[in-house]
Amino acid sequence: MHCNYVTIFLLLTLVLCEGCASFHRHETALSGDLPERGPNVVLMVHSCFDSSPIVGADVSLLRNDGGVVDYGDTDRFGQISIQKSLLRDSAVILICKNGFFCGAVRVKDDEILRYQSFLVHLAVFSV
Repeated sequence: MHCNYVTIFLLLTLVLCEGCASFHRHETALSGDLPERGPNVVLMVHSCFDSSPIVGADVSLLRNDGGVVDYGDTDRFGQISIQKSLLRDSAVILICKNGFFCGAVRVKDDEILRYQSFLVHLAVFSV
């Protein structure tokens, strides 16, 4: 049976990225009863392939009223600080970068407001 090394590499990469899941969050509040911490949430965007920071990822907020806010790009550390006041009126945080699948974080019932930071892993789609 003849197998192409590129095919094997691609399958292994897909399996590894699937294991990463779409995102992991770092919870700083231990209980839902704790107050919000700080006026911002720091979104950290990393590659699923090697966990390196993704510089220049586009971050947009999809508003509850259907509008879109182009919030900005991640910095040299793969981070962007998002104002919680904007998140209160948003449904989804959308993160996109060329060469990666886009990621989305659903803003649900103000749950994200309890966090100081979120770590999002984006999967590579080109080999």
